[in-house]
Amino acid sequence: MLFAVEFSSPEYVTDWVTDIEISSDSRYLFSVSRDRTIKVWDLDSGVLLSATEAHDNWVLSMSHCAETGLLVTGSADKSAKVWRWIPEKSSLEHVSTLIGHEDWVSAVAFTSDGKRVVSGSDDRTVRIWYTETGESIKSLLGHVDWVNTVFVTEDDHYIVSGAADGSVKIWNMMTGALLRTLRGHNASVEAVTVVSDPRRVVSASTDRYMKIWDFDTGAALRNLTGHESGVLAITSSPDEDMVISAEARGFIRFWSIDRAGIPKTIRAFGDRGHSDWILSVKMTTNGRYLITSSADGTIRIWEVEGQQEPVAVLLGWPDGHYLSYRFDVGWVVSEIGRERVSAINGRSLLDLGEPLESLGILEDRIEDNRRRLLIVIYLAGILAVVVAIAVAFLRRLVSRRKTREDFRR
Repeated sequence: MLFAVEFSSPEYVTDWVTDIEISSDSRYLFSVSRDRTIKVWDLDSGVLLSATEAHDNWVLSMSHCAETGLLVTGSADKSAKVWRWIPEKSSLEHVSTLIGHEDWVSAVAFTSDGKRVVSGSDDRTVRIWYTETGESIKSLLGHVDWVNTVFVTEDDHYIVSGAADGSVKIWNMMTGALLRTLRGHNASVEAVTVVSDPRRVVSASTDRYMKIWDFDTGAALRNLTGHESGVLAITSSPDEDMVISAEARGFIRFWSIDRAGIPKTIRAFGDRGHSDWILSVKMTTNGRYLITSSADGTIRIWEVEGQQEPVAVLLGWPDGHYLSYRFDVGWVVSEIGRERVSAINGRSLLDLGEPLESLGILEDRIEDNRRRLLIVIYLAGILAVVVAIAVAFLRRLVSRRKTREDFRR
């Protein structure tokens, strides 16, 4: 089934969704856009809960801290801002503004405790900041072109950055010292991540290649080949056994960190897929869903197993109106959002029938959890019966032995 949206006016075409994050409990999806907003979605229902104008120019990057629940955004207005999501009020609270970069803030990341923020900028620097106060701690110099991506290791000891100069750099968080420079890409490095046990750096580039590096030595270990266009986004699975990559136009691929071989692929363009660059990819904590954002102005939710096709599509406007569409169920829409889309797949919204209150995206997951719980209860019951029988048998055996010994006496 195709997914084609016809807007009632060109002014209603949704802008690039540049980055996404998922809350640690998978309840909320956060997205940022060139329309200058942060949007917060209910991931199960598909309802847009909040749209906040966050910056004076495009919002380019975002990071979420699982420990504190804070968000940080980077913008073309040369600033980064820290936010706190308040579910009870369905609103974002501004915490601090990080000012000091001289060009676009293209990348942001939290330390694991949320007390510091790391940013990368088109001014070629990496900066470290205090989250609550916005005070700049250090400025790291070494890249000779735009810094596109930053990553903080789980122990908060190191920063990994990638830049348009084709290099990946590893920095000491405490001292700011440059420890290693990893060279091998022939074009801009757009994304980096680090997996542990053993520790590896994974980088992705517009040269269409991904590389796995030894974190401690900087040695190149493997080239991951197969993408047909530049790779703009990567993420790791919750167990860090896989790295998922999204090329600008084409496929999503699942790569094993430790084993070579042909990766599992999802066709991300055409039919239900995106129609423009894929800019960000994230996986839910249960590993069941992938979420991608695109320059086509949409967010798509993919089921990893099964048909490996999008489950739903989300569109949001800066004034808080939205339309969410689930292929096998129906659609959810705000009142004004209904007026901004004239047709889906050539059918008017009137022909699609009445909208739903919820897409129920995570209902299947909830049902699976119920089934697993019932299975656990059933197995626990069987185990209890087996233990009871064994205890009764042992008691009887001991009793017979004691009776036999008493008889001999």
